[in-house]
Amino acid sequence: MNNYYIIYHRKDWDGHFAGAILKKWVVEIGGSPIMVPFDYGDDLSVIENIPDGSRVFMSDVSLPKSDMWKLAERTAMTYIDHHRTQIEEFGLTNKDEPMPFGYRVNPEKSATELCWDSYGEDIGIDDRAVSLVGIYDTFRVESPQWEEALAFQYGLRSFPMSIETACAVLDSNAVFENILEKGGILLDYVRQQDLAKFKAGTTYTVPLGMQRFFPDARGIHVVNAVGINTEMIELKHDIVLFMYAINDGVLEISLRARGGKNDVGAFAKSMGGGGHMEAAGVKLKRPYIEPSDFKIEISGYGPCKGFIHLSFYSKIEY
Repeated sequence: MNNYYIIYHRKDWDGHFAGAILKKWVVEIGGSPIMVPFDYGDDLSVIENIPDGSRVFMSDVSLPKSDMWKLAERTAMTYIDHHRTQIEEFGLTNKDEPMPFGYRVNPEKSATELCWDSYGEDIGIDDRAVSLVGIYDTFRVESPQWEEALAFQYGLRSFPMSIETACAVLDSNAVFENILEKGGILLDYVRQQDLAKFKAGTTYTVPLGMQRFFPDARGIHVVNAVGINTEMIELKHDIVLFMYAINDGVLEISLRARGGKNDVGAFAKSMGGGGHMEAAGVKLKRPYIEPSDFKIEISGYGPCKGFIHLSFYSKIEY
């Protein structure tokens, strides 16, 4: 059978739009796409069950290096990504070093844009949605389309995050325009709500477990909340940490930074996560969180990295 396994990041719209472009391309050439949603730290059995000799795309997500190499050795794999920490770990910046898989990587572009560059013209889709997804996902806040990219993201959030939704947007100008219009209406309200949540957080000195990554940071702002869009808030803090428990006993941590001085991606990678220099995240299993008036203790098991403990204990004012 003419099957193509498309592994895509299931947690954000960049992963879904990249997956949708690859799906449409496979159909265009007469293939049968088999979609494999995946996130960092997911059970690897879904990957291990891909038959030997299969054609595989992996976009906007990756596996630990040893597992990446194992998959590549038994399949015909193409890796498409923009996460700098993974690109560097896999040695993809060295063009002279042979790799067991094909790859298209660029930390300056989103996975959606990379997929469109390689396959979009073959399927004749409009690139307006591609451009807005890319601007948002790579935090190009200086772009004249930044406000439009924000509106598009918030419009998308009123629809199910799925490959079907992404395909519908790529297929229909009317759907695209409707989402953009809805998103614009949401922006002012969301800004007010996010700012209130952000101000409810507390700023601490950088804990010992993070100091070697951020030696010059003045402090870290900790927010116990989900869904705050820091791109709409004027950050004064060197580093921001968002944490929230999700339904299966896992603590999800998101980190943000500004100014190009603090690499939160490297810190997240050390915990078993990953991401970009100014936006990254990690999940901790079986977390223990103890917030109080004076401190917050975070403990848990990072994927493949063992036990992790962070203690935020000294408040500061900016």
